[in-house]
Amino acid sequence: MEKEITKSKISQELYDQGFANEELEIDSDIFYRASTAIDELSQRLIDQTASGMERGKKDQEEIKRLNRELEVCKEVIEDLMEYVEQPPDSNCSCHLVAPCADCTDHSGIRDILQTVNYLMAKPYPQKEGA
Repeated sequence: MEKEITKSKISQELYDQGFANEELEIDSDIFYRASTAIDELSQRLIDQTASGMERGKKDQEEIKRLNRELEVCKEVIEDLMEYVEQPPDSNCSCHLVAPCADCTDHSGIRDILQTVNYLMAKPYPQKEGA
């Protein structure tokens, strides 16, 4: 439904609307260029809006997919945690002799478990409808 803009159509429209008469000379080239620029900008805006909407839809689908994967990962970690032996409470004596046996034997697993517990407890934001 695109209509072609020409200088003569602009001049005629201006004349018909009473913006021009025979005594008043109008530079229809200015109006033609302005109309063409407006049409081009309008089309670009329409194209960018459609493109943005498509990207938004793809982003929502990706968020849903990632949330499903995150839930599966959390379930797997919960299952694995059943098989991990919990280390004893910390009994660090590095202040006497560094590194102490407690830190050498258990600090690695304590750090890992602390991180896992933190991540498992963290509420992950989900977009509405995800």
